[in-house]
Amino acid sequence: MDLNGLVGWAASMVDGWGRVEVAGTVVESGWSGKENFYFRLIGDGASIQCVVFRSRTPSMPPIVRNGDSVVVNGRLEVFKPRARLQLIVSDVAVVGGEK
Repeated sequence: MDLNGLVGWAASMVDGWGRVEVAGTVVESGWSGKENFYFRLIGDGASIQCVVFRSRTPSMPPIVRNGDSVVVNGRLEVFKPRARLQLIVSDVAVVGGEK
């Protein structure tokens, strides 16, 4: 199997999982040049890259800040160019402020 095959296989495994809900702390948050909002969600010993696409930001509460404790809803996706697992955020709720 080549690298494209491996990443494609991983993506096909993740695609069927549907929506997920996960809690964590926001770090490394910021806007991209294309107006999408990115942040990393961290927990005990794990982290995942999250993205809020521009089309979702008007319907969401103010965007989260570094240090916020949040509960995020969305779907998992493998970003194939970097073979990275990321969470495409559809909803986010702040449950606590900066530590």
